[in-house]
Order: sequence, then C-alpha cells, then structure tokens
Amino acid sequence: MLSVEGVSVRFGATSAVDDVTLHVPAGVVTAVLGPSGCGKSSLLRAVAGLEPLAAGRVTFAGEDLAGVPTHRRGFAMMFQDGQLFAHLDVAGNVAYALARKGIRGPAARAEVDRLLALVGLDGYAARRPATLSGGEAQRVALARALAARPRLLLLDEPLSALDRSLRERLAVDRRRVLTETGTTALLVTHDHDEAFAVADRTAIMRAGRLVQEGPTAQVWAHPVDAETARFLGYVTVLHGDAAARVCRALTLCAASPGAGAAASSAARSTEAAAAAGPVVALRRDAMLLNPDGTFQAVVTGARSGGDGTRVLLDVEGIGESSARLDSGAAPEVGVTVRVSPRPAAVALLTTPG
Repeated sequence: MLSVEGVSVRFGATSAVDDVTLHVPAGVVTAVLGPSGCGKSSLLRAVAGLEPLAAGRVTFAGEDLAGVPTHRRGFAMMFQDGQLFAHLDVAGNVAYALARKGIRGPAARAEVDRLLALVGLDGYAARRPATLSGGEAQRVALARALAARPRLLLLDEPLSALDRSLRERLAVDRRRVLTETGTTALLVTHDHDEAFAVADRTAIMRAGRLVQEGPTAQVWAHPVDAETARFLGYVTVLHGDAAARVCRALTLCAASPGAGAAASSAARSTEAAAAAGPVVALRRDAMLLNPDGTFQAVVTGARSGGDGTRVLLDVEGIGESSARLDSGAAPEVGVTVRVSPRPAAVALLTTPG
C-alpha cells in the first residue's frame, strides 16, 4: 500500500502541495482529480521521488522512501506523450522494460506478445512509434509500463492530449487492463469522465489540498461542498426549502409504482435529509417531464442535438433547469408543465457551501 502522510511540496514561497494525506491500497486504482494548477502533478512527482518533500513522508508497504532514488522505488510512470523510444519498434519498446528485469529471449518474446494482446495491439510488434496513432502509442506505453512489473503505476494526465471520444474508449480499456493485472495505480487528471471510468477511488484536490476522498461513486453522489459539486459538473446548488422539496420529491418518486433501484437508493438517503436542512446539487437535465410531477415549470425554449432534444425550463422555486426529451415534439415556449427531479442527476452535499 502507498501511504502519503502530511506531504507538502514548495517552490520558493509557493506551496504546491499542502499537508496532503492519501492512502492507495494494494490492487486499487486511485484518481487525484482537480483543475490545472491545483498541485496534483506535483504530488505525483513527490511520490515518484522527483520532487523533494518540504514536510511529511511517503511510504510503500511500510517502507519509508525518504532517500530512496526514483529508479529504485519500483514504480513506473506514464505521461501524456507516452515517451516511446523512436529507434525501437513496438516489441522493442516493451522488451526494453523486460530486459531491465533480466527477462530475454523466448520468455521475453512470449511476454511481449501477451502484453500487446492485453492492450489490444495484436500484430503491432514490428510497427515503429512514428506510424502509431496517439491512442496506439498510449497502449504501447501502458504495455511497456506493465512489463516493468511495477509495485505502483503512476499516470500523469496520460490521455489529455487525445480527443474526447478516444479518451473515453481508452479510459474504459485502461480500467479493464489495470483490473485484470491487479495493478496498484495512482492517476492524476483534470478529466471527470476519465476518473469515473478508471478509478476505484477518487480524491478531489483544490489549491494544493485534498478536500474529499472516497469510493468514486460516493464522491460523485455526495460532493463535500458546493465548489466541489460545481467542479464535478453540477450546475445548480440549492439550499433551504427548495433543497428539501427536491429531497421529498425523490422520496415520492421511489414510492411510486415501477420505481427503479436508482430512485429507491437516492430516496433512502434523501428522506431523512428532507427534514434536516439539506444542500443539494443538480446536474444539467436534472428534470423529467411528468404529468404527476412535484414541480410546476414554464417552458422557456428547446435545443435539439444528436442525443435528443433539451427542453429548457424555469422551475418554480428552483429556477433554470432542463429536461431531456428522447422522442416526440417539445412543448411550446410559455406552456406550463409538471416535472420531477431525476434521481441520477441529484447529489446530496455532505457540508453546506
């Protein structure tokens, strides 16, 4: 297990990492998620031994790594560009890491074939890095990192240079590969979707400090405060009576015939909150058009796209929101409709903000 305890990293008078404590259990993928400049890459470099600690300590499997140079920590790092060796073919890049472990000859060739198959690159052994797409180069870099059999894999924004659709596909593949190999990994990223797709646990970093950490789904469902909720993509934060009404509406949704498991789960956590001064956050398209809905809303517009039509709403007691319409014509502007909150688009904040 990796343990980061009270770690601070400073550059002159600037504190890039401020008293961070984080634990990454064996076999778990943890994402440190935050905006650019929040200190997440400095934290990763400190774990790798590339930045000196101003305070705190880093241990792995109980061993204090103070004074242990980067190349002796048994860690592997991946970056945005993959940093493949241009003079070697794909097989040579992967075999390089094996050779450093003393694995050569037929055993190395068999392991190269296994790793390339694992990352979806069967038949690429003889290709040169210059002929690879960005996504293919990232897959080779992952195979090479795994060939080193690292105690810990460190990933520094590895997919950020790729386009959105490719990032999404590679994130899912990366999750599969890391899970199948039981790799312990620490990923830093600013991309919410990447963290959600890849990580078992997520830590939110802001201005050099960790503000929340836990199972990824739990962090998404219960942001610690309003700033974290907005960073995670929630667009509206409600307090007081409006928040309580949303909580009560979710309880009613779960009690209705045919309510799904998601609605029931959300309602169980909001039922008690409705009477306890909750703070809730709503994602975009947080409403469902529903003739029996809890809220009255006025249609203010509609926007069509490849994924359906978004009906823009002015919801009584809440303000601007929207609902997704998968089929049929959108209600006319000015028409009054009934809506209910969509359970998957509502989060209970754990602290006011």
